[in-house]
Amino acid sequence: MSHSDAPRRGIRIASTTEIPAAVLEHLPEAMFGLKGLSGSQESGLDGLSWDPNADESDIAVLKTFIEAMYDLKGHSGSQEPDSDGEKSGSTAGDPDADDYDDLDYTDVNWTGGRYDYQEQKDFIKKIVLHSFGYKHDPKKTSKERYEERKRILNDRGTQHRRIFCRWPTSDRVTKDFFPPRDNVKGLAPPNAPAMWHGPGIWGATLFDFYDIHLGLVDGDAEPKLLFQTSGSKMLAWCLQNGETAAAPQMAWAMTEPDPELIEPCDIGELIRTAEHQARMFGGLPGPTPVLQQYLPQHLLPQSLIVHDPDQLLHTSSEKGSPGQQRYTLKFSDRYDERRKEDEAREGQTAAEEKRILEAFLIDPHTRNELPNGRSIKLVTEEDEEKEGPTNQQVFYVNPLRSARAPIKEAQLRISKEQFIGAGNHSFVYDASLVLPRTTFFESRLCEECIQQDIHAQLSTYNFSSSFFTSMVGKMVFKDESVPIKPQPKTTPGPPPQLRRVLSYEGPLVVLLSTVEYSHAPCPKHQPQAKPPPATAEVRVVAKLSKEADAHLTREAENYQRFPKYLFEHWSGLIKVPGVRNPVPAGPVVPQFYGYYVPDGRARENTEESTGGTNTSSDDSDKRHDVNGEHSGCAAPILSPILLLENCGQPIEPEDYGHDDSQECCSLVYRLRYAGFLHASVAQRNIVAQNGPLSAWPVQRNFFPGGYADRDSEGGPSGKCFRLIDFGRTEHVDALDDKTRDEMSYHDETMLRQWGWTRDANL
Repeated sequence: MSHSDAPRRGIRIASTTEIPAAVLEHLPEAMFGLKGLSGSQESGLDGLSWDPNADESDIAVLKTFIEAMYDLKGHSGSQEPDSDGEKSGSTAGDPDADDYDDLDYTDVNWTGGRYDYQEQKDFIKKIVLHSFGYKHDPKKTSKERYEERKRILNDRGTQHRRIFCRWPTSDRVTKDFFPPRDNVKGLAPPNAPAMWHGPGIWGATLFDFYDIHLGLVDGDAEPKLLFQTSGSKMLAWCLQNGETAAAPQMAWAMTEPDPELIEPCDIGELIRTAEHQARMFGGLPGPTPVLQQYLPQHLLPQSLIVHDPDQLLHTSSEKGSPGQQRYTLKFSDRYDERRKEDEAREGQTAAEEKRILEAFLIDPHTRNELPNGRSIKLVTEEDEEKEGPTNQQVFYVNPLRSARAPIKEAQLRISKEQFIGAGNHSFVYDASLVLPRTTFFESRLCEECIQQDIHAQLSTYNFSSSFFTSMVGKMVFKDESVPIKPQPKTTPGPPPQLRRVLSYEGPLVVLLSTVEYSHAPCPKHQPQAKPPPATAEVRVVAKLSKEADAHLTREAENYQRFPKYLFEHWSGLIKVPGVRNPVPAGPVVPQFYGYYVPDGRARENTEESTGGTNTSSDDSDKRHDVNGEHSGCAAPILSPILLLENCGQPIEPEDYGHDDSQECCSLVYRLRYAGFLHASVAQRNIVAQNGPLSAWPVQRNFFPGGYADRDSEGGPSGKCFRLIDFGRTEHVDALDDKTRDEMSYHDETMLRQWGWTRDANL
């Protein structure tokens, strides 16, 4: 993802001096629970308040840490906060533990911080039980209490993803703030649906969503209005308007991380693993990985060689000869915006890298943005860790990468043994797609060659006589935040640590690399290494049309019309209009890998259609040509091919609890708020697979969704859900009011039949 695509905060804080003192003093407790949030047991789910009588902490140290985390200006310090962010957590399910776990279920006060992940998980469990009316009955045995909690947590109707925080309101907020009007921008990824015709609502965790009660007037016991919002939105509004009544909640919002784009498990590593297993087991192929990455549309294979020994491509009763068929990528003539955006984005990235390099070469100084490369320190060991004046340093510049070109040709293998299913209009197969290896692997620079290149250039560089004595630069200590250890974006890790690093500031001597990028092992330094295969094999779904049916063409048009954010998975949770509780910000639709039609003469007999809207679900028993007329042609008719991501199996609604049902329901609404009506919501058109997709497949198979202890704690299944089958889907702009209402009614009727809208704000 380019930096231009990254979500940004509603308000950019440039210095700690811009943070109100009332907010700043609460930052320690927000991050580490030094004071703690305190929720009244009597208030139930009314939210979180703060303990004003707790001890103060070292604000100067915290300022330094905050500046390092957020890249702020104006304060410097060297101390590190003394917190490992790890608390003792639940041992639920341990029959030897007191009361079967060590949680106090009579206490619903929150005293943790942003990085107390286990405490957050335990607190949500207590809130869920409290909202269900669970009482700690001392007359029952510990086993009876444990079984009661387990029954509640695993009940299909239990809501685990619920908003339980309340934003405190002053008289000013109550009278002057109105969310539909004052819809400021908070943190939100592109796939967060717009709220009140403005920015969407997103939270990194459930602790970042709030109920806000407005419209109170003198004498009223209850507010007139209740809205749901996010901490980052409220922080932005409060800072804009000088409001600090909710200073603790503002401090908590300041510690919220930005949304992050979550990529599926590295397909390159999965391919390497499969190849390694094949070598280890005497050439027996390992499991072929499923392709789940987004492929830029302008780079899709232009030509497809299809191996079809079972003649599956022939949709008519007249079969041709088995063997190979050549297909050509067919782009939509009307909906090419995303393809052009992908191409432009790649061009912008290359242009930006070139601009940075050219500007640096004009003025090689650390005050400028550094190109891709590495710094080389030319100082003695005793001076290496000293702050102060120093001699000029060297920067080694890597070469620019060549722009990626579209894939000229790929191969597809389909067979009847890999049949997945059939619908009213198509057959679906699990297929093998063979692509050039360069599709999944970036070229590399040989490290040994780089070291030799640096040594050779330095040995011949014409240094001036005063180079090592003229102190034109300086070494300075800087504070930076670094993670303790790398963590997956979907798995919380310990808080970052503040570290002081010694950095060089000043002019630089430039060395331009003479080493070239390559996909093959370096013949000089790895002479025994075998070159990798020229191609790599992945699994996709191949969707074939039934005879005389235009649905596949319309579906391909829709896939090319969908905005990119419908294919993206972002961290955190989003609010979807029509659904009460927050849901994961995952993708809505499968990845699209191209629509292919028979090449050359065979195209004359393809089932390709010019489009149109045909919502009939009846299959035709007669052969038609592309215009719908009866055809007496008995020549074999080849189906077009739609290549998609394999997103799992159709759901069984009764297998899922409240949170999963709400997530499935949200897919329909999210598609609608993107401008499309599905018009064919059905059980078979929502599929599920084990998640998270960023984890290795073996991890997802053993611990779906990362819930190793789901049997005792309940909650969402950890499945990843998608909508499929868009042959009937229409953009709302193409429909009249009556048709739009009828299609919306159909979709919502199906959701109601499954009981999925029982808690939705429809």
